[in-house]
Amino acid sequence: MIPPYLGSLLGSLLLLLAGGQLLPGVVALIYDELYLFPSFLFSALLTAFAGGALFVSLRDVPRKFRKQEAILLLVCVWLILPLFACVPFMTTGVLTRFTDAYFETMSALTTTGSSVITPIELMPQTILFWRSLLQWIGGIMVFIMAISIMPMIALGGMDLFYSVLPHGEGEGLTGRVKSAFFPLVLIYTILTFACAGLLWASGLPLFESLCDAMATLSTGGFSTRDGSIASLHNHWAEMALIPFMIIASTNMTFHWGFWAQGKLKVYKRDPEWRYFSVTIILSTVLVFIAFLVANSSDMGDGSWGGDFRNALFIVISAISTTGFVPDEIGQLPLAVIFILLVLVVIGGGSGSTAGGLKMMRLKLLMRHSNREVLRLSYPSGVVPIHYAQHVVPNDTLASIWGIFYIFLSAIAVVTIILGALGFDFQTALSLAVTNICNAGPLIQILAPDFAGYASLSLPVKWLMTAAMVVGRLEIVMILLLFTPAFWKN
Repeated sequence: MIPPYLGSLLGSLLLLLAGGQLLPGVVALIYDELYLFPSFLFSALLTAFAGGALFVSLRDVPRKFRKQEAILLLVCVWLILPLFACVPFMTTGVLTRFTDAYFETMSALTTTGSSVITPIELMPQTILFWRSLLQWIGGIMVFIMAISIMPMIALGGMDLFYSVLPHGEGEGLTGRVKSAFFPLVLIYTILTFACAGLLWASGLPLFESLCDAMATLSTGGFSTRDGSIASLHNHWAEMALIPFMIIASTNMTFHWGFWAQGKLKVYKRDPEWRYFSVTIILSTVLVFIAFLVANSSDMGDGSWGGDFRNALFIVISAISTTGFVPDEIGQLPLAVIFILLVLVVIGGGSGSTAGGLKMMRLKLLMRHSNREVLRLSYPSGVVPIHYAQHVVPNDTLASIWGIFYIFLSAIAVVTIILGALGFDFQTALSLAVTNICNAGPLIQILAPDFAGYASLSLPVKWLMTAAMVVGRLEIVMILLLFTPAFWKN
């Protein structure tokens, strides 16, 4: 049973979602798709009724959050909001089965980008806008969770997270969310319109520019075309997307600090940003070399410049977990597929919309491993591990190792299940990694024999839906809900 004070918060979120469900109605008016307007109006009224009932009836209940309630809130938000957000897909007739509608919505809100809608080009503009808006809203949910709630829970090293936003350390959950919501949504919106403006300047239609910009800043990867960004055949658009994919996979509070206070030094001082940059550079060089060694006419336009552009694009697309696929990319060498899978698992920075393990954790795991090797030579030596000028406690390191183990175990379990259901190893592993790490569209080049998410059976779709949720909630949160000791005072 959901505690009353959590119910009031869920109600307020449902009211915000109801407001979002009215926005596609404006698109329906602009593009003369008025037949879709009643469906979104009905969905908005249904969501508003449920949210209003929860909020009004429970708003006066005292709110005192423990870590347990914060985790329960996150799980409830990602399971319940899609129930209401998927209604327009069914009432418009685009997706008639609940499984497909829930899958599509969960994919959007977790910014995974896996889609069962096909062919996308034949869908009404209103539906395309709703898909893009859902993943944009999902991006807000992700970075608010990462910046306001995860450090309070202190799971998997998130107590080391550095935020430029000013807020008191003693603030409760509601206060932390409020202090982060408005400034971060403002900079998120500004960056989205800036990206849309560059895409429009590169030659894309205004509507596609806006939808692709929302997909980029949320690292969701939903496109308005079946072939992703490759279908645009526009290298200028690809180059415009590269910096914004990097921005989207960087700590969102840094962008606010730069915008509001001119603090460019926050990027330079952050060790995670430095590791992230070095990883992109080294990976791009490795993929570029692999392209040259493969010497395939399917890669780029046959020039070194084309190979390098494609290498840079897919590396950033993978590590940001956006999942965009560039133009003129063919069958990838096996070495490149391996590199991309590793990058997807690593993911972007903490406090961003990217999925994956996060760069901060990877670096701390490497430092801890190096320390243990050093202790073989100096068993009695005391070698503290520092991160951002702070000594990392052993409990935090143990928590990070726990996240790492559970994360890889989840990938292994999903891969084994898919293999047992008849998928070949490459497709099974790619599906597991891309959905748990929220980089769904990248499956197009990681497993070219995959027939598409629409071809999956109902049990596999539910398996992939579960993978998206556990990946976004970092798995351990869901496991904690079923641990009796966790609920004891």
